[in-house]
Amino acid sequence: MLEPQVFIIHNLDHALSVAGAAAATGIAVALFSVRDGASSLGPEVFAAIVEQAQTQHPQAHMEGILDCGEAAGPALAALRRGIKAISVALPAQKHRQIMDIAKKYQASVRTYPQTGVDLAQLKNPDQALITAMMENNT
Repeated sequence: MLEPQVFIIHNLDHALSVAGAAAATGIAVALFSVRDGASSLGPEVFAAIVEQAQTQHPQAHMEGILDCGEAAGPALAALRRGIKAISVALPAQKHRQIMDIAKKYQASVRTYPQTGVDLAQLKNPDQALITAMMENNT
């Protein structure tokens, strides 16, 4: 199976556009929050964004990953909220501890992407544009 295409989302409109494109193309996507999204958006808001996108586009193969930055507290809050994938930038020992805790919640810890489409950098990131980008990237 191909790796999901990575998109960095900033709001519900971004998530809906990517989910619609994923549903239309059948291409799997990873919706990463902005860096340190656990502090700026919060786990509740990020979870609601991803859930709404999945509800409106149930055929989309997508996963939401909340970046929790350099502090363990936001990561723990995200796991308690039920977020199934997070990313953290912690020292090795704390990173391992978060990974162990994540396993108990049946969640995973990812690395924040070095590449991906940051939708804030696009003038009009609508579903048609994202669909074209996804199809040209496969």
